[in-house]
Amino acid sequence: MTEPSLIKTFVAGGVGGACLVLIGHPLDTIKVMLQTQPKPAPGMPQLYTSAWDCAVKTTRNEGIPGLYRGMLSPLLGATPINAIMFLGYGFGKKIQQSSPSDVLTVPQLGLAGGLSGFIATAVTVPVERVKCVMQVQRSRGGVKTYSNSLVCGIQLYRKGGLRGCLSWDSHHLDEGKSIIFYQESDLDAGLVGASSRDTRYSPGIVLVQSCYNVPGLALYFGSYEVFIRWLTESGRMSRKDLNPVYVMAAGGLAGVVNWCYGIVPDTLKSRIQTVQDGQHKGIFDVYRTLVRSEGYGALFKGIGPVMLRAIPANAACFLGFEVAIRLLDRLFPNI
Repeated sequence: MTEPSLIKTFVAGGVGGACLVLIGHPLDTIKVMLQTQPKPAPGMPQLYTSAWDCAVKTTRNEGIPGLYRGMLSPLLGATPINAIMFLGYGFGKKIQQSSPSDVLTVPQLGLAGGLSGFIATAVTVPVERVKCVMQVQRSRGGVKTYSNSLVCGIQLYRKGGLRGCLSWDSHHLDEGKSIIFYQESDLDAGLVGASSRDTRYSPGIVLVQSCYNVPGLALYFGSYEVFIRWLTESGRMSRKDLNPVYVMAAGGLAGVVNWCYGIVPDTLKSRIQTVQDGQHKGIFDVYRTLVRSEGYGALFKGIGPVMLRAIPANAACFLGFEVAIRLLDRLFPNI
């Protein structure tokens, strides 16, 4: 299979990212709300008993748009993030090829995917930070603090600078205070969450995102190519001859493989980006506290909607990518 140019890979990757968000965001919202719901008080039921319960309560309280809250951030971010991811993957493959038609081995594909994950982390963390804050800001009965993702991102940066976009504590209402995760008892006081001193934990978020992105994207891109080769029985066919059904099947399966690895790092990331009270000393403390208080099963919260989302969302992502590549090849055959 002849590889497209890096320019086309970059543009088509952005198209794929937009397709992924449009198809998968409602289930992503449910996943984050399940991952970040607090441990109930003794004798009290959990806020959400299942993904379906979460979806029903959210749509009952906020309507269907409630499942799409926070979508602007990943939608705007998905274009550059996925463009950079696919560009990094394409670059990783090209530097290992002596000619564009060379067929890489599975370990070489994994190495190219890992390079993509390393490059993408710098863009992923602030976008995920805004998305998670938007998704949970009303899940416990709190007021709607941010009208949209753009306002949220601007306020996070204005109050905490770049570190505010990486850590969990830069949404300030009062001096040195922030609202990230609401508690009913604290709403009247106008402040909840971590104090400004906790911005020192932002490297932990970068670390956990890297632990997800690098091996996760190695599995993601590598498994996609493996599935394509298996489904087509030969990895040497032209990209323009790929059957869309094969593309969607391989993309969906790659998404499942990726999330089988990524659910635990993603749960920790969601917790650390929406944590309350500044009670943790870092990402490993988040892990220990979560396991000690809720058991190992808490690390897999949201896995139901994650897997439901993985197949259609990633099928749409790779289909969008491949269709964009074909269109670009027709419009700009010499690039």
